[in-house]
Amino acid sequence: MEAGKRSVREIFNRGRNLEIPFFQRSYVWEEQQWKRFLEDMVMVSETKKPYF
Repeated sequence: MEAGKRSVREIFNRGRNLEIPFFQRSYVWEEQQWKRFLEDMVMVSETKKPYF
């Protein structure tokens, strides 16, 4: 696994498939986690700041 700073555009616009590692598949987000994630994505797209 490689960690590094990337923009949302770099993650979603490279024409590649993203996979969830096997050890993370049993983790299930509830509505609260999805809401926070979507709010973060809106903030990132508006401010063009990095997201970690």
